[in-house]
Amino acid sequence: ALSDTVALQTCGLILTAVLTDISFFLFISDVTPPSTSNCPVSFKDKAGHLQLQKQVTWTPPTFSDNVKVTSVLSNRQPGFTMNAYTSITIRYTATDAAGNIAYCTFNITLDGK
Repeated sequence: ALSDTVALQTCGLILTAVLTDISFFLFISDVTPPSTSNCPVSFKDKAGHLQLQKQVTWTPPTFSDNVKVTSVLSNRQPGFTMNAYTSITIRYTATDAAGNIAYCTFNITLDGK
């Protein structure tokens, strides 16, 4: 049987065509991870006088994709209560419909007054 395969990558997608003497198959694979916009930079804040905790907040990043972002998860949400004299790494993970992953990571340090 006669068979031929042709592959082309464009716009973050891989198009693969398989030609045989009686059939034609087209496979499309998304290989591009989501794009991240407005990922916060690491920052420091201070608790108030005699306070051991403070609510910290930020604007969450946004994610877009050439197909579709299916989930965005984070280990903390804006407005969580943080203990003074500590640091934490905030990590957002975005996944698209093909399982490609993108991250946004930043640190927050809360000093005492």
